[in-house]
Amino acid sequence: YTQLQKGGDMKQSFLVAALLVLSMSAKADLDSLSFMLGEWHSADFGKGATEFWTGGGTSMAGVFRGELNDGRVITEFIQIEATEAGPVMRWNHYNENYSRWEAEPIEHHLKESKPGYANFAMKQAVKGLPMNLIYSQSGDELTIWVGDLGAEDQTGAFELKFRRME
Repeated sequence: YTQLQKGGDMKQSFLVAALLVLSMSAKADLDSLSFMLGEWHSADFGKGATEFWTGGGTSMAGVFRGELNDGRVITEFIQIEATEAGPVMRWNHYNENYSRWEAEPIEHHLKESKPGYANFAMKQAVKGLPMNLIYSQSGDELTIWVGDLGAEDQTGAFELKFRRME
């Protein structure tokens, strides 16, 4: 408004206002994921698993570490970034020697969120990878559902229940 009074360019003012609205809405979407923050432990995965989330604002970082019954350790490094199109989760699996399972990060987009709930979905199915990652929190319990909501055959889908660590 001030620029318009001083003879500023109306297009420039509109662009600045639009960018502010987009950045605020992307941040607002990421803030809705704050229920995931903290350290969570699960006995549902092999010998046990821990998932830890930190951050806020325009990015969150997560680490999943699970020990299989045979003693192998699986690690996932996860990032959620607020983008103009909404929050995007990118992640990879790693072996104990830091070798990566996938050549490129796996990408899921926030499809739906409400208090204590977030459904991340791939834009296109990739064989062997989960179409949906759903985080649902109730009290001190965080449930992560890994699978494909649209598939008739849910073979390979699983759910992990985590408890908040103090």
